[in-house]
Amino acid sequence: MCVATALLLSSSGLQSLAIAESDFISFFAAAFFLYRPLTRFSLMVQASAAGFAALDRIQELLSKPSHAEGHEAKEARELSEKAALRVENLNAGYHDKAVLKNISFKVEQGQTLAIVGSSGAGKVHYLQRCLAISR
Repeated sequence: MCVATALLLSSSGLQSLAIAESDFISFFAAAFFLYRPLTRFSLMVQASAAGFAALDRIQELLSKPSHAEGHEAKEARELSEKAALRVENLNAGYHDKAVLKNISFKVEQGQTLAIVGSSGAGKVHYLQRCLAISR
């Protein structure tokens, strides 16, 4: 559109607008070079606004009191203090390929467990199986 406008004005009455050709070309060159950074900036402003809205919602949720009260709260605390994950002899696979064979472990509350392996080794499948079994 800028090129079409430039051609139209340069061919029809640029002299009647009292604008020098160099000023005209400079203006459109500046507009052309500013267009992309300005559109990126506007996208960043939109993304940051969405991020602040999400942050407000998270803070709102975190400021609400817990739903557990009285006896239920005591049971919830007791359960969380004793929480652990134990897996024994886990076997899993997909597409007739066994990826997990006799996996056993126990993770106490506060411990960290790292599952390391190459891409496609079955790490996500393994965690999904552990979570499905623990529910």
